[in-house]
This record gives sequence, structure tokens and C-alpha cells, in this order.
Amino acid sequence: MLNLIELTSNQLTKESLNEWSAKMIALIDGGDLNALEAHAKAKAIMSALKTVIEATESQAQDEAAKYSMKTFQAYGAQVTIKQGAITPDYEQDAIWVKLKTQLKERGELVKTAFQSKGAEMTDESTGEIIQRVQPKYAKSSISVQFK
Repeated sequence: MLNLIELTSNQLTKESLNEWSAKMIALIDGGDLNALEAHAKAKAIMSALKTVIEATESQAQDEAAKYSMKTFQAYGAQVTIKQGAITPDYEQDAIWVKLKTQLKERGELVKTAFQSKGAEMTDESTGEIIQRVQPKYAKSSISVQFK
């Protein structure tokens, strides 16, 4: 079985990781592992790994810069150095800021109409009739926290 703490280079393949995942899921589906316990432990490992990744991102980039290529193999993984995207700062555009504010205000009106008991609501300031929209359902989930 794949050891999550000490991965060897030959274990860093999609196939190997998919096989490990499939084995874990089969153990859960077969009743050999408690689904909630496995889920909580997986979330704990993800949380810890997220912290490690965030803390080492800069150092890993410095180490990757020592390689002479943009894409290279290291430690059983393909590594690609990517530059951050350059995007416009929309907040500097007065029209964009105005539209964003209007959209937020409209969203609040639609939300208020949705929460009302009737099929429609009248905006007191403009007299506009706002129809109650249909609900949109999000996927159910469970929250796992560590204290």
C-alpha cells in the first residue's frame, strides 16, 4: 500500500496514485474502513499538506529555478515553471466599479424578493416589481474541522 509520508519516486505517477485511491475506496466500500473516519483522516492529511505546500512554495520555486529548463523531471514528477498571469486591475476603471456595485445591489433585491413569501416584491424606492426567482440547490456536504 502507498505510504503517504514517504513516497518513492516510482510512486509519483497517476497510475500508482489512482491504484492507491481505488484500494482505499474499495476498503471503505467493503466495510473494512469506516467511511467517516477515512474521510476525516484524508481531510486532516490534506490540511497538513496544504500548510506544507504554502510554506515551501517560494523555496521550491527557488530550487526549480536552478534547473536550466522550463519543464523537467525531478523526484519522479514532471515540473514546469510557470510565470504568473498578468490581468487588468478592473478596480481602476470607474465604469466597471459602478457596474459591479449595481450588480451587487440588484443581487440584494433579488435575494430579498426570493426570501419574501409572495411571488413578487415591489422595490419601494423605484416602484419596480421584482419577481421571485426559483431556488438553486447546492450539493450537500459535511464539514470536518480539527481543534
